[in-house]
Amino acid sequence: MAFSLRKTSYAVSACVVGIQFISPLFPDGSVTALGWTLGLAVIPLILGIVARSPRAVVVAIAAGFSPVLLLWAAYMVSFLLYIISFGNIVWV
Repeated sequence: MAFSLRKTSYAVSACVVGIQFISPLFPDGSVTALGWTLGLAVIPLILGIVARSPRAVVVAIAAGFSPVLLLWAAYMVSFLLYIISFGNIVWV
């Protein structure tokens, strides 16, 4: 099996996304997680560019902004639940 920059870029992107879930590394919250993931996303981005894989570049960019995308998805789910329940959600 040959060494593939594209597959390595995917693997590093997955690690960048996964690192934000290690809470002891980020005691200050999602702002610090965003800084770490944006900084670490440069590695798979460079690998994707060198491999000339547009999909790997897009995955690396999405991995860099994964904390923002995760917060946005959580907001959208709660907003849809609010709409479905006609505003009768009791926030605990």
